[in-house]
Amino acid sequence: MNNLIDIESGQIRLEDNLFSYKMTFEEALSLSKSFKIETFDYNNGYKWINLNEIELNGEYFYFRFCFKSDLLDTIDFGFSSLKKLKRTWSDWTNASELSKQELYEKWLTDNLSPKRNFEWGNIETYYDPKRGTAGITVKFI
Repeated sequence: MNNLIDIESGQIRLEDNLFSYKMTFEEALSLSKSFKIETFDYNNGYKWINLNEIELNGEYFYFRFCFKSDLLDTIDFGFSSLKKLKRTWSDWTNASELSKQELYEKWLTDNLSPKRNFEWGNIETYYDPKRGTAGITVKFI
């Protein structure tokens, strides 16, 4: 899995598609056509491309590409097994989300690097208690 994120360039590889911080919304949209996709334009300078249920090594990933002024600014992503993917809010607990954050931290260390800051930006895990979710964020500089 270590080729999902290139730590030298910050590029994200999904199948044969490379997503990079210099990419525009339209460029990313054209690369996203083979995925289950949603797009959002909030008419405030931010646009989103959401890719869902991308299977990689038995896990199901989601990616949320955030574009600021039409350029890729942030990527938020996470993963779970198919069984966990089918869960509802009635299955949610604070402890399970905190556990997920720990899983993501271990995944980053094992599959990327213990280092979190790079020339192109940084990558970190988070738990957002207001949204009730944990994830991984790639923030480009």
